[in-house]
Amino acid sequence: MVGVWAIFLLLLFIGEPFILHRHFERWASSTPDAAFAWLHRADWIFLTLGLITVFGAAAGSHDWFLL
Repeated sequence: MVGVWAIFLLLLFIGEPFILHRHFERWASSTPDAAFAWLHRADWIFLTLGLITVFGAAAGSHDWFLL
């Protein structure tokens, strides 16, 4: 869970203001379909990572061992 939060914090406070803010507007204006597809894919990846983390935390707190 700490890893998911670390990725979130890095993207929110470092990646977005310093990297994405500069390049994404230009990319979205030139090829909006590709930019939207990339954002959509990234959103699904982070949603999946978050759900895996929540499921793992719930399973660990209830002593579910999947071995």
